[in-house]
Amino acid sequence: MSRLPSAQQLTEHKNATKTAPVLTSGSGNPLDTKTASLTVGPKGPVLLQDFALLDELAHFDRERIPERVVHAKGGGAFGYFECTNDVRKYTKLSVFSKVGKKTPVAVRFSTVGGESGSADTARDPRGFAVKFYAEDGNWDVVGNNTPIFFIRDPILFPSFIHTQKRNPVTHLKDADMFWDFISLRPETTHQVMFLFSDRGTPDGFRHMNGYGSHTFKLVNDKNEAVYCKFHYKTDQGIKNLSSEKAAELSGSDPDYSIRDLYNAIANKEYPSWTWYLQVMTFEQAEKVKFNPFDLTKVWPHSEFPLIPVGKMVLDRNPKNYFAEVEQIAFSPAHMLPGVEPSPDKMLQGRLFSYSDTHRHRLGANYLQLPVNCPYRATVANSQRDGPAAYGENQGGAPNYHPNSFSGPSSSTVHAISKFFISGDVQKVETGEEDNFSQAGIFWRRTLSNEERKRLVANIVGSLKDAADFIQERTVKNFSQVNPEFGEMLADGLRKVNRCPKPHMMLVCWAILFLQLSRAFANNNNPGYQYSYYVRDVNTGDYKTQEESRIGDTVRGSYTVGEPNGDLRVVTYHADKNTGFNAHVQVQPGGVQMLSSDYNPQPYPELMRSIPRYQKRTGFPQLEIKVVPPLSQLFPTKPTVLPSYKNIEETRHIDSEKTLEVVNAEILQTTTEQTVGSEETTKDVAFNEVATTMNVADVNETVLTDETNHEDLKLSKESNDYKEHLCEVICKQKPDEEGRAHLKPDEDKVQVEMEQVIRAEMPESTAINMGVPYERYQHNNPQSHKQYFSQGNPVRYKPQEQSHALTAYPTKNILQQILPPSYYQSKLFLLPFNMNMNSHDYATLKNPSVQQRPHQLKKEDENEKKFSQAKQHTQSIQNYPSQATNQQQTNIAHIYPVYTTGLAFLVMPRMQ
Repeated sequence: MSRLPSAQQLTEHKNATKTAPVLTSGSGNPLDTKTASLTVGPKGPVLLQDFALLDELAHFDRERIPERVVHAKGGGAFGYFECTNDVRKYTKLSVFSKVGKKTPVAVRFSTVGGESGSADTARDPRGFAVKFYAEDGNWDVVGNNTPIFFIRDPILFPSFIHTQKRNPVTHLKDADMFWDFISLRPETTHQVMFLFSDRGTPDGFRHMNGYGSHTFKLVNDKNEAVYCKFHYKTDQGIKNLSSEKAAELSGSDPDYSIRDLYNAIANKEYPSWTWYLQVMTFEQAEKVKFNPFDLTKVWPHSEFPLIPVGKMVLDRNPKNYFAEVEQIAFSPAHMLPGVEPSPDKMLQGRLFSYSDTHRHRLGANYLQLPVNCPYRATVANSQRDGPAAYGENQGGAPNYHPNSFSGPSSSTVHAISKFFISGDVQKVETGEEDNFSQAGIFWRRTLSNEERKRLVANIVGSLKDAADFIQERTVKNFSQVNPEFGEMLADGLRKVNRCPKPHMMLVCWAILFLQLSRAFANNNNPGYQYSYYVRDVNTGDYKTQEESRIGDTVRGSYTVGEPNGDLRVVTYHADKNTGFNAHVQVQPGGVQMLSSDYNPQPYPELMRSIPRYQKRTGFPQLEIKVVPPLSQLFPTKPTVLPSYKNIEETRHIDSEKTLEVVNAEILQTTTEQTVGSEETTKDVAFNEVATTMNVADVNETVLTDETNHEDLKLSKESNDYKEHLCEVICKQKPDEEGRAHLKPDEDKVQVEMEQVIRAEMPESTAINMGVPYERYQHNNPQSHKQYFSQGNPVRYKPQEQSHALTAYPTKNILQQILPPSYYQSKLFLLPFNMNMNSHDYATLKNPSVQQRPHQLKKEDENEKKFSQAKQHTQSIQNYPSQATNQQQTNIAHIYPVYTTGLAFLVMPRMQ
């Protein structure tokens, strides 16, 4: 069986070794054996004089050195750089001094955030460091596979790297840490986009580009300087791994990239890269619109074209990984004459940091290690001694400077070029500089449509594990790159957020119960059944529900086709005798909707802030983090909101009837079955007016009070009845259209309403109806046009109102269809308009979510009054604990439902 070269290394060593050496100690002393310790007899203790044992253990205890704090996992190789183009007008670098000149190089590739044993296919920037062994010393170009970086100020580097590492408590990678920093420092946006694009997971080290990243300064032999950037582009072509493939390899072959590089070189498939320069004069640097020393920026190739310099080839694998890869040390401070640092802040910080970490990791004399020493040059300085000093330690040369005894002398030939700089000494915060313009170009011009989709998907896959407020802040940043980017990201998060089931379960249970209530409202129709579409206004996807009634049993199903292809099926049945049962099946996964804890509050402030907030982020407004008990999911007061005109419902009775007629028939059926009940009659009368009723839309309904009233015929002309209802509840006459509008500041009316309820429903616990929205919706002194133009809450205009009634399921009916614990809950149902013409919505507010005060600035006194009135609408308390059996017929349906974080538009299925 043919094996890869990396798997045959030991065999190759055996074949290359003619005679095996004699076993020795570290000092070269021959040893008789290394398979047994020196003991007193076969069962006695080990002797202290067994130095071979002690030496072996002592060395083993010290084998490991500190791994790199960054770039710990990596691979390396050796080769050469050949100059192919004359660039001497820009620089006097010896490695570029002659076309055809070859210079030995060592290269180390790495990931950034992972430990030494981590997968090298992880989504992470790749280190790409090159060491030139020149005759005038070593030159290190310590770059990455990206031309940019996350930050522009070195003081942030330790914090950023901490977010790449493990949580100090859990010792796990933490999405909150990473995305919190990223979202708080928007200068990271450009690099984050590069990281989560296809190039964030390169197909090994051979198929990625390298960049010096920083801005450097080149100086020629005339001491003329220009700024430059280094690029080294792969000759193998760019190849990347999909997110799925990278994740697969991280488990099956975490050393994939190292293995690929080693085997390619062993098979004589030597990887190579072509080097280029970008050059910018000092004059150009003064005129460009961006900071040329900002590591988060690229230099446009159209303005600063690539200039070819040479080719780098890797043709030798390491002889020993530890000696030549683990111990190799790079520092951007190691520069040859002809290249100098620029004002790049990140470069300035790295000049010290890299050499310092090597002294910690390898010791003060790390530059004397064979892989690090400038073996083609002569080292002559005043540095002596220290741990692990190698060679002759510079012999007897003076260890001070200057001196008179033939020690190293100074030279003006290699003097640093002069440059002018001025300014006030200060700490300049750079976080609010231009962070999005180049990221926007990357989105619009560099990425294809498919690449954009993958970028969004990759970000969503990581960001979904962060806290909601961090997600929102991140989306806001990316929205500034491009609104489409922000919308796609917000939409992706809504679909795959980590808290899907609470939202879907809340919606499912709420809608199921409300629709179940409607079925029970049709007591006179044992064969009642219907079906309809449910449209998710976030995704545009349609769901279906069907329900039927046979005798006293209601059976139904609620099927949701999820955006990710999964299927959620909820089946349920309810019987007056056995109660309510439901079963949920998910195949598999489930829809995931994003919720936000940003400014959760009830209507109307909620409605006022939703349009602005959604325009910025596209996020829903409220948050539910856990599935509440079922007792909090089942509302006690479903409400019939204003019905739609010209919408037909599929019914076995008559498919041509409009919902207005249907509602009227339900009400008629209710009253016909409860003739003789004074209490029930007044209940219905109150319910019809509670949220404003336009009686003109009711065809015919009979209300009978056998003790106090004569039979009243409801019709379009029944003004006596309209006045009766209004006077009972509101103590005022209805308007011309048959509506009773209450005034917002009449607290007396509210008290009287409650008294009416107490008096006319003696068996019921008094309820706090709150102030119906209609009480103040038309009481603003400003004109409608002026009012809406100032960003005030969307409200119904009078002509948009239609027939509405409010009905409440009572304890009695709830006991018949639900266990007792299910009806201890609150339901917030307040209509609002989301630019859907006359479509109505309601807000279903989970009582378990803590409300926070709204911080909206009040622009005028009217706004203050509006906010005060809102307080009365924040809760609708539980309906009476005592009720008659007949009141079960007061249960009605609700059109469309807006729940916390998820909105549905319920549309009847058309014939």
